[in-house]
Amino acid sequence: MPNLPKTLCALATLVLGGLGLPPAGALVIDDFRSGVATAPGLTQRAVGKRVAGDSALAGVLGGGRRLGVAAARLRIAAHDAVSSGVVPEAGRLNYASTEGADGRVELNYDANGRGLNTNWRAERGLAVEVADADAAAVPYTVTLVLADGEGRSTSATQTVTRAGPHRIEFRLSNLRSLDLGRIRSLTIVVDPGEAGDLQLKGIQTLAGGATSP
Repeated sequence: MPNLPKTLCALATLVLGGLGLPPAGALVIDDFRSGVATAPGLTQRAVGKRVAGDSALAGVLGGGRRLGVAAARLRIAAHDAVSSGVVPEAGRLNYASTEGADGRVELNYDANGRGLNTNWRAERGLAVEVADADAAAVPYTVTLVLADGEGRSTSATQTVTRAGPHRIEFRLSNLRSLDLGRIRSLTIVVDPGEAGDLQLKGIQTLAGGATSP
């Protein structure tokens, strides 16, 4: 007779993974399934940055999301641009750039200035799920910036060198200067290569408690 508990557990893992749901115990930061000002998003046609914000969103930690899209270089000012926006029906955040455009996308979560005031001592880390990235996007960097209730902040950056889906994990045990019991805000910055296109499908914590590196 098959081991039913193990069989059911494996089946549940398969089903939840197919639905794109986070693992049990994970805290959803953003599932990109809601948005108003951040959907369809922003287009930046000059060097600089544009920002839009949403509040009272389901599936977003603290209810608020600020989306920024920045252009660092545009080869042809009248033609090149970078854009980013949430596609709720697909559960995706899209970033796109024209052939001569180099930019980045920024996501900030701080409960619309009130502060998240969340306790992450039981969390092992944070994961950024990339649904897809084209060849032009690589290499790209993903930076996590965390701030606590005492006003201290720290950051960590990872570089991804291959196209396609990818999961970037940040270990909270490496961010020793913060009070993980009072996380006030977090920011994710994704900086693809020139002319790169990229999609995110979710941001979530890694449950299990901080461990030594």
